[in-house]
Amino acid sequence: MAKEPAIPFPESLCHRCEAARQVKTAASVFILCSALPDKYPRQPVVRCAAFQAKPGSDV
Repeated sequence: MAKEPAIPFPESLCHRCEAARQVKTAASVFILCSALPDKYPRQPVVRCAAFQAKPGSDV
């Protein structure tokens, strides 16, 4: 059984944001943001004016 890889940049706000989702390819994982003009922000994101906390997130 293959182990699920750890999320990239776990400290990034994107993992706790309603506007972001992960896009997985065979070689990489990208974070796609529907709230920013730059749809694939450089990671890790530590501040973001468009941040929308997911329900139940600890931010």
